[in-house]
Amino acid sequence: AKYIGSTENIVNTVYVGNVSELVATIVGNPEAVGETYNLSDPQSTTIRELYDTVCEGLDLPKPTAVIPKPASLGAAAVVEGLAKQLGLKDPPPLTRKKVTFVARSRSVNATKAYKLIGREPYSFKEGIQRTLADIRNQR
Repeated sequence: AKYIGSTENIVNTVYVGNVSELVATIVGNPEAVGETYNLSDPQSTTIRELYDTVCEGLDLPKPTAVIPKPASLGAAAVVEGLAKQLGLKDPPPLTRKKVTFVARSRSVNATKAYKLIGREPYSFKEGIQRTLADIRNQR
């Protein structure tokens, strides 16, 4: 596996326990009617931290290289052109839109959601450890 663009891009992660608690808090709560809530873990996580943690937890090889964004965009343009020439109905697995998405940082502010819940959320480390334990138990 390889990174696209940078290993330092910020990604949104959110533990399912945080999602389910927000949903449970919103349901039937008049304060939440008509509101929009962003949800993510409370701290910034880089794509390298995410991949390293998951790969270590599942005993998988970590990505070892970075493909520069311009090279990835060029490859995606070629793949899109081939898909069009072949008359494929579904989008190809590599597109310029996908490269642009994964090769940039993205984060949201979830303060409003956690204020409604009334407690600090599980951190990335706590949430990923719980998730990895569940995955290992299902193997």
